[in-house]
Amino acid sequence: MEQKTLFAFFGILAFFLYLCIHLLFKLKNLKADFQSLSSLKTEIEKTEIHISQVQHELSQMQKMITQMAQTLDAEHEESVNKQLKFQKKQQWYKEKERQADEITHEILSSPSSFYYTVNSCMTPIESHMFYFLTSGLQSIFPDYSDRKNYFIFPQISLHAFIKKINKPVKTTVSFMDDELSDLPRRNLVGKNVDFILCCRSYKKKNPTDVDSIGFFAYKPVLMIEIDGTSHFSDERYGKESFDRTHKSDLFKNALAMDLNISLLRYKLSGTQIDSKQDSEGIQNALRDFFRDFQQNMDSKIYCYDKDGEIEPDTYYSPSSAT
Repeated sequence: MEQKTLFAFFGILAFFLYLCIHLLFKLKNLKADFQSLSSLKTEIEKTEIHISQVQHELSQMQKMITQMAQTLDAEHEESVNKQLKFQKKQQWYKEKERQADEITHEILSSPSSFYYTVNSCMTPIESHMFYFLTSGLQSIFPDYSDRKNYFIFPQISLHAFIKKINKPVKTTVSFMDDELSDLPRRNLVGKNVDFILCCRSYKKKNPTDVDSIGFFAYKPVLMIEIDGTSHFSDERYGKESFDRTHKSDLFKNALAMDLNISLLRYKLSGTQIDSKQDSEGIQNALRDFFRDFQQNMDSKIYCYDKDGEIEPDTYYSPSSAT
């Protein structure tokens, strides 16, 4: 009986030990599983952070792609608009050219519908002044042999005796389009002088060839401008016309000083000619010019009115305007 009891006790004890050992292994496995779960959780958190970073980068890339697409759309739209404007401009030029051809055809078909001839190539004032100038020459040089080589021509374009330099000229303007680069030429073509005094001389095309054909050269030595009220006030023709006239005067003054060709400016008193006083005023101005010219003096701007010489610095001042 005791032996059976003892066996039963040891059996229960062995079973209890087995259970303890089994529980220990289970706990160890659970600990390992817990550690694995902790590591897995850490990896999951890292993966989530990485996924968040990737999502942020994808969002930034999407924004960049959207901006690039918008930029490309804007550039495409601008390119299309430019092309449309260019096409419209071409059409406008073609239409303008067509209209110009049509008007030219009408002009050629019937010039009298557009033009008429006048009885004089000079205005009454210019005609009077031309007479005073030629009379002044006769008074200064009574002997024909002394004055035979001096000629006065009316209404001469600046472009007839002043030429634009063909080579490119450096300016302070960094960029000039075709219209601006043509401005120096148009300044000459669009402007006249009232009169030009020329000195005639005989020249040969080939001076070394005695049989070479000769010709008379007419060298401009004095530009003559008759300045009426429009040169001193905007009351009669308005400010725009006055500004344009003043700029033209400044341009001619600059040409005279820099290109060594003298300029005579004669100021009229109002809109009427005083035959005696203006004739004497012109004659005095010419006399002073020839005095300097025959002494080979440098070019000069001569400013006169019927009362005599005026200082160039005060020529345009309100106090000197009449």
